[in-house]
Amino acid sequence: MLSITSAFLTVIILTAAFWFVFYYETGIPYSDELMTVEWENNELVSRYSGESYASVHETHPMSLEVDGEQKNVSFIYYTKTAADSPSRNLLNSENRLIGEEYIFPFADSGIVEAVYYAEFNTEDITAGKDTWEDVMERGELIWKR
Repeated sequence: MLSITSAFLTVIILTAAFWFVFYYETGIPYSDELMTVEWENNELVSRYSGESYASVHETHPMSLEVDGEQKNVSFIYYTKTAADSPSRNLLNSENRLIGEEYIFPFADSGIVEAVYYAEFNTEDITAGKDTWEDVMERGELIWKR
């Protein structure tokens, strides 16, 4: 019985460690050295030039009040995991380039008038725990038309 309990606890601990290293995402703080937003081939794109990232989160443009005017605003942020991050690259292989550039096109980029870098959780916004206006206030304006 003790060996079954020990094996079960070992599986739980190893599963939790695996989940943390490969799936627990945290936001990458904004840095103009790592990220830029610019027009390329008639579309708005975000360029990320860090070593790696886990995912990118972006919104479709939405109408929000910016400096007293209604503008179409998009939000974006990049995430990392312990295994796949700019600060720690546990999965570095010889065929991965250090400082590789990743390009991400914005949805409906033709109507975007401003882009803010800010972490957001759409579930919190839908549940009324957060608002897009609050996200914009804590975010950083990284591009405007």
